Amino acid sequence: MTWLTFALCVVVTLTAAVHQFVGSVFAAWIGSVGLLATIGWQTTESRKRQVPMSFLIPYLVLVMSLLAQQGEEFAARASAVETPFSVPGFALYSIGAASAFMLGACALALRHPLGSWSAWILCVWAVAQSLAHYVYPLMTSTSGTYGYTPGQWLAWMPLVIGLYGLVRLFRSDGIHSPKGGHSHDGRQ
Repeated sequence: MTWLTFALCVVVTLTAAVHQFVGSVFAAWIGSVGLLATIGWQTTESRKRQVPMSFLIPYLVLVMSLLAQQGEEFAARASAVETPFSVPGFALYSIGAASAFMLGACALALRHPLGSWSAWILCVWAVAQSLAHYVYPLMTSTSGTYGYTPGQWLAWMPLVIGLYGLVRLFRSDGIHSPKGGHSHDGRQ
């Protein structure tokens, strides 16, 4: 079994699980993120490009910014009495996602192909879920006014870092060294 097959199996399984427990709207969102990330990953893999080791720092900062944003969302939802909220479910989602992404960081550090896939998944997910915090109030507004959604105050952090990560991942050679300068490994 190739790593692409494995990645697609994970995306399909997660999408089906989300559909079963949350609904088709969220399942379509998860499936789209997984598919976009897998396409980006395969595009770079076909060019025989690896995610540079220097990407590990923005990767870890992005995981921490997602946790901070989810903490803000958790606090806002937990304090709102009128909103039905599952503390164990939200904690499982936040901690589970962070744990999976930390395993991805290990794979990235070990230069495993799934580390690159994890980098793509993390960046696409951070951008998509951050944008959702700003788009959702527009879609659900009945009075024509824009309202606050829990997690919105800190959603800009994973959005900016995720966009930075996508730019780095889309680069043709990973890291650009200055013209006429030396690369990090001593070659010109």
